[in-house]
Amino acid sequence: MLAKSLSLSMIRKLNASSHNLSLCVLVVKVTQFRITHSLLHFDRVLFRYYASKLLRDMPTIVHFEIPVDDIDRAKKFYIDLFGWNIERWPDSENLPGGPEYLLITTMDDKGNKALTGGMMKRQMPEQQGITNYVDVKSVDEYSARVAQLGGQVKMPKTAVPGLGYFAICIDTGNNAFAIWETDSTAK
Repeated sequence: MLAKSLSLSMIRKLNASSHNLSLCVLVVKVTQFRITHSLLHFDRVLFRYYASKLLRDMPTIVHFEIPVDDIDRAKKFYIDLFGWNIERWPDSENLPGGPEYLLITTMDDKGNKALTGGMMKRQMPEQQGITNYVDVKSVDEYSARVAQLGGQVKMPKTAVPGLGYFAICIDTGNNAFAIWETDSTAK
């Protein structure tokens, strides 16, 4: 619309000779290109801003946990299979899972520390499979959302002293996952 009004006003200002008309058409095309280019640039800037904000605010997996019946056997299996570093958590007696909680450190393809995990003695027979922990702003808020969307909260908000809070949930396909809220004041 802006380009059309520019072209009409420019045509009116120039007399109608073919030379001036050609010049006018060229000016209008350049003006349209500049307006289009500016709008595309502005759109790209807005897209980058909102995409980075969305990605920053998007909950993501930050930890995984493997329940096992025999810690030594499982530890050997995962070290031999993937080369993971698996060590006893220094303060594990204060963590859910008690004194046999192990911290798993993984590496990316460049040798940098990647996602961390945990290994613990299975707490109940229903505790099957690897549980992924998804970082959220509020365990309370996301627990409510899980229920609203048809899922279930199987283990309500639980404190991990000095680290944060988690809740264990079941999705609508009966898959377990955990939500995690980092809070150094958790008790």
